[in-house]
Amino acid sequence: MNEVTLKKTQEWMMTMLVVRGDLREKVMQASAHTDISWELLTEGKERSTFFRRLNIYAAGYVMRLVECLKSEYPTLESFMGEIVFADFAKAYIVTLPSQKPSLYDLGAGFSLFLQSTRPEGNYSSEEEAFFSLPAEISRVERAQAEVSLAKGFEGEQDELAVLDFFSILQQKLTVKTPPCLRLVELAYPIIPLMEKLQLHDGYDMPVAKLNFVAFSRINYKLSTLALESWQFEFLKVCEQEPLLSNCIEITSKVTGLDKGDLLARLLFWLPNATVHGLLKVTY
Repeated sequence: MNEVTLKKTQEWMMTMLVVRGDLREKVMQASAHTDISWELLTEGKERSTFFRRLNIYAAGYVMRLVECLKSEYPTLESFMGEIVFADFAKAYIVTLPSQKPSLYDLGAGFSLFLQSTRPEGNYSSEEEAFFSLPAEISRVERAQAEVSLAKGFEGEQDELAVLDFFSILQQKLTVKTPPCLRLVELAYPIIPLMEKLQLHDGYDMPVAKLNFVAFSRINYKLSTLALESWQFEFLKVCEQEPLLSNCIEITSKVTGLDKGDLLARLLFWLPNATVHGLLKVTY
């Protein structure tokens, strides 16, 4: 007979909580996984009371995690509706149970789950948007959550470079992006839609259009800036390459923009990017 230890009991309980099925199926799977029969766990206890409490605890565990997802994805819940959101959240929790102790990591894979479970078929443009937008909205809300916790430029005292055509060409300037920067490529222009959802205003379904958004922080406040494709590519390069001259060279090749054209665009755009906390250029 298998010995019932605290570790095995904890493993039995965790398995029972996160697997699919009704209570009987959960108990059977937990027993098979741990080699501990439910009879051993109920020795000396009133079995009907044991299973009733177990059922309440299992349901409560999932619902508490659903509430955590609601707090991370409030705009998504507003778009999907409370009941539909809860159904997808419960399915996500039992399909991809978190392997990390922090609740911050709970929703990290929610967008990918929504994308992989969306219905496939020949739909009208409005229906296609309806099925695609949950994953898009969740990507934005997850990025915003990550920005709020990652390190920004706050407290740094670097001397910012004066950005003019001569300095960019002649000096070895350094470019730096903050760890909190998140670059998101979207199939729909959903930022205006999300703003309306947050205000509980009426909205029209957006038309599919590739767009790019950068999220960062400036003085601890969330910063959001729409990007053109070349700006998106430039920031991606800046995340890997510290020398501004190299960033310009690589971006010119990636985008096909003439280097002189790219330099002219950067002279106008870099101050705005700096103000929004997307990067900084130093000597």
